[in-house]
Amino acid sequence: MEKMHNTLELLLLDQSDQQLEALIASIRDSGQAVHTHFILDLEDLEEALERQQWDLCCATTHPENSIDRATLLALFRTHTDDLPAVLLYSSADQSETSSTTPQTDPIDQALTDGFVDAAPVEQHGRIGKILKREFSNLQARRMNRNAESKLGESEQRCQLLLQSSGDGIAYIHEGMHIYANEKYISLFKYSSLEELEATPIMDLVGRDSRDMFKKQLKSFNAGGQDSIDFPLSAKREDGSEFVSPVTLSPANYDGESCLQIILRSSSNSGEQTDETPADEHGSKRSRREFLKQLNQTINSVNDTDQSPALAYLSIENMDELLESTGLIAYEQLHDEITEFISRQVLDETCFCHFKDSTYTVLTHGPNKDELHQWAEKLWNQINDHHFEIDGKNLHVRSAIGVTRITDSNESIETLIQCAEQAAYTANAQEDGDTPVVVHEAVETADRSDSLAQLDDFKDAMTHQALFLMYEPVIGLRGIGGELYQLHSGILDGEGKEIYGESVQLLAEEAGWRAKFDRWNILNGIKSLSAHISNGHETALFISLSHHSICDESLIPWIGVALKAAAIPNDSIIFQLTENDSATYLKQVQVFLEGIKKINCRAAISNFGVSRDPLRTLKHLDADYVIMDRMFTDDFEPNKENFGELVGALQAEGKLIMVPGIDSPGFVSKLWQLGINYIQGPYLQEPSSKMDYEFDLEAG
Repeated sequence: MEKMHNTLELLLLDQSDQQLEALIASIRDSGQAVHTHFILDLEDLEEALERQQWDLCCATTHPENSIDRATLLALFRTHTDDLPAVLLYSSADQSETSSTTPQTDPIDQALTDGFVDAAPVEQHGRIGKILKREFSNLQARRMNRNAESKLGESEQRCQLLLQSSGDGIAYIHEGMHIYANEKYISLFKYSSLEELEATPIMDLVGRDSRDMFKKQLKSFNAGGQDSIDFPLSAKREDGSEFVSPVTLSPANYDGESCLQIILRSSSNSGEQTDETPADEHGSKRSRREFLKQLNQTINSVNDTDQSPALAYLSIENMDELLESTGLIAYEQLHDEITEFISRQVLDETCFCHFKDSTYTVLTHGPNKDELHQWAEKLWNQINDHHFEIDGKNLHVRSAIGVTRITDSNESIETLIQCAEQAAYTANAQEDGDTPVVVHEAVETADRSDSLAQLDDFKDAMTHQALFLMYEPVIGLRGIGGELYQLHSGILDGEGKEIYGESVQLLAEEAGWRAKFDRWNILNGIKSLSAHISNGHETALFISLSHHSICDESLIPWIGVALKAAAIPNDSIIFQLTENDSATYLKQVQVFLEGIKKINCRAAISNFGVSRDPLRTLKHLDADYVIMDRMFTDDFEPNKENFGELVGALQAEGKLIMVPGIDSPGFVSKLWQLGINYIQGPYLQEPSSKMDYEFDLEAG
């Protein structure tokens, strides 16, 4: 949501701030609060646009201005959706020029270039009116965008409510279906909405109700009634009929005036409702109800003696089950799995089918061991059960992650992410282990330290006080060039350096990860540009989160930053985790295609932790694969699996890097396996400078 405020945040592009001091004073004298920032060069402008949201920009035609109009407006389009710019020109210069050479009107030219208006810099009153008008228009646009965003959210909620409703709901335009929820489709035994869309509503009305339905429909179309209720004999796709209470009412769907039909769930329909009776399965909820209950649990956690926890259960072999059953039987299997799990957790606070093949349970347990025992028992119940669909015996493979709810300041998103990550970790465990992981809650003292570090991070980001560190990546096979991994660091309250993944986690917890990623990219490119200008042939690994990968505006912004830095685009290697790549596969594919078009490179990190890591990699055009630290930390137990992965990656032509090398004995083993790159404290800890002697390694 965009901020609404009364203070005008004004950028001023001018080499002589004295020229505009009187203008600023005039604006303030008119009653408009204004905060200004003078831009001197391109770097200053980029930092200002990164730091905060601005409302307007005034640019003068001063000859010493280092940023031309085209570059200025292009940067605005890249960094923000809506930053109006006003051109201020000198009347004296204009008069002087026009006396010798015919000139285009400066206002016409400014509007052609993309400015919203132009005015002589000496006319303070006129400029004040322009700024007031544009500021008012800008706030109106922001309010409109805000309203559209809320409308979109409301429409999404309505769509979710339609889909999760226990009643069959459809919308009819000119006698044809334009939408129907899953319950409506299943009531009539159609396989899909596409099939139903080709069916006139009258074909679904039973023989005994046809005359009455036509009469009611005619009465309804004549107006005068908001809704009509009556019993309807309805006809299924197979010709069988059922009776259900029906409500007809006027509606709008997707911009069309239409008729809404609601078939009320009843025993006469011969169908079970999606809503389980409260006295039978009181714990089963819709996703919306579950999130509401989770929010209440979080808010009251400090006022209760209970020890609540969130469990995240993922069915890991759903794709295999779909292939072996077919779509219709798969839907039946899905319903049976949901019903089976709901029966196992009857005594829990709340249960719901969360999304796709995942389920969530609000449970409780005084400690980690008891939660693990509960989750392991649930996993065994699912694992030992065989679902029989169409004569086939089907086995479900699941993983369960659990996280404790200990802090009323915790966000729902953070809790779900923790439980989801725990389930992901559980699924990656050795085959002999039960795929259950309980995320350990942070103890009070540690939580206090964590919150202090979070405050330190926010302060560092706000005041641009982060610093960069560079960890060398060494080639084992005589590959030329210099490679570094970029890390960002902060100083905590005691002056201790915190960098790498610890800072990434703080950025995630603060909700600033996308902003943090852009800071890394921009400042990493700047530092690399300076290093390359000194004669080095260097490339930099820069980590990105899924927040950035899903941001469609990122790649154009990267292109502008690289162009301004004038460095080879392939000197930047964007690094994405295996987990993010699997979870956001489509977005990652689009992102990788985009960076390839601007000649950047890509790496997949933390590789090898999932049960089938190569499956995801087949869909991704990545140049480098960075193995997970677990192979380095515990090599011997993972040696066979590691060797197989390396062989498969080499067959795909991937360059392989192994991080975390802390002793010389490990290097020879990696050489024999054909590893391309290594990294770790044995070689060099991250440093504030790119000063590793790569030539010595090559020699």
